[in-house]
Amino acid sequence: MKRRIWILTAALIVLSLFHAGTASAQNRLIVRTTNLPLLKNACLLNLCQVTRALDGTIGQLFLVTVPSFLPIQTLENILFGFRNGRELVAL
Repeated sequence: MKRRIWILTAALIVLSLFHAGTASAQNRLIVRTTNLPLLKNACLLNLCQVTRALDGTIGQLFLVTVPSFLPIQTLENILFGFRNGRELVAL
């Protein structure tokens, strides 16, 4: 009886290790701006997140992640209002 419980427990552990969970899909944008605090505030209000700087120490090119449930076109329009002639690229 103890051996059966041990085998069943081991089988459950092995199955749980191989179980692939659902990954949360996210959209990504590359945003060029000279005003990082404004970009962070815009993302805070719109459920996106400034993930990292892409241009090293220059600090003008950023990767922004957007949850998949949020319409990316709406966020692009909002960010275009803050861009002041800068670029926005959707990945």
